[in-house]
This record gives sequence, structure tokens and C-alpha cells, in this order.
Amino acid sequence: MKTLINYIIIIILLGLTACTDHEEDTDKLSVQYRVSVDQPIIKNIIYKSADKQMVTQTESLQDVTLWHKTVFINDSFDAYKNVMFYNNYEDTISYKLSIFVEGILVKTNEGIIHPDQETTASLEYSVLD
Repeated sequence: MKTLINYIIIIILLGLTACTDHEEDTDKLSVQYRVSVDQPIIKNIIYKSADKQMVTQTESLQDVTLWHKTVFINDSFDAYKNVMFYNNYEDTISYKLSIFVEGILVKTNEGIIHPDQETTASLEYSVLD
């Protein structure tokens, strides 16, 4: 019986902790960066983190055709993303850069990369201005 009571107390405490964390997240806005390409040609991605630092991602992009990163902000924020592509395929490849705020598409940039071409594309959007 004592074990059951301890188990119930632990569940209640975990539930209260989860509710507290959830309440803090609701005060912040979600900003999601998204990159999609027809073929895996992403060489690197630079994006602004929630603490307004530029972060470069190069690893784990070799077979990626859809990449996304979500940051949570609570004050004015200039979302920024820069993507470098290298098309080593024989065909032209399409790309699309997107920024979502609270799940709503707010800015996009689409283009193509010709065969054997390296291209950089960027996207910027001011949130809470």
C-alpha cells in the first residue's frame, strides 16, 4: 500500500512539473526554419538561434531533402537563414526556403540550381516588430 501511495505522489509531481514547463512554452512564439529540395544537395545551413547567435549546420545534411529547425522566442527577433547548395546532378533542381511563425507560413524563397552549380540563398523575417 505504501508503494502505491509513493507511486501516486510521484505521478502527481511529474504532472505538475510537466504543466509548469508547458505554461512557460506558451509565453513564447515558435519560429520554424524549413528547407526543401528535390534532391539532397544541401551543403550547409546557417540560421539565427533563439539567443540571436548564428549557428552553422554542416553535418548530417548528406541525404537530406527536407530540413527544419524550430526556435522559441519571446521578444522581437530577426529570423535569418542562409543555405548553400551544390548541384552535382545532371538536372536542374528546385529548392524552397520557408519561415513559419506559430505554424503559419510568413515568408518563402524559391529557386532552382543548375547542374554543376553552387548557389547560396537566404531568407529573413522580422518577428514581433
